[in-house]
Amino acid sequence: MAGSLLPIGGHTPFEPAFYSSTIIHGRHFSNFHDIYTQLDNNHGAIKVIDPLQISNAWEKLRNKEFRKKTLSNAHKILFAGSQKEDLIATILRKFEA
Repeated sequence: MAGSLLPIGGHTPFEPAFYSSTIIHGRHFSNFHDIYTQLDNNHGAIKVIDPLQISNAWEKLRNKEFRKKTLSNAHKILFAGSQKEDLIATILRKFEA
């Protein structure tokens, strides 16, 4: 995700997941800290910190089953259950700031 590889704060993971893109992000995700932490803890995204890890993440995503599982995990976190409203509220708060 753009904005997470440098100390910018990261961008929302909702859009790429909505369009069925698996999420690769850097270590700078303060704008959506709780969401990215949930994604990372539940295998819904791939966190990278250097060019080699970015390359390795792309290689992992060549595996269709891994890609589908990672995206499914992200969808469960971002778009299912009672957390959906909380996560949308978090995004809206970011736009109000």
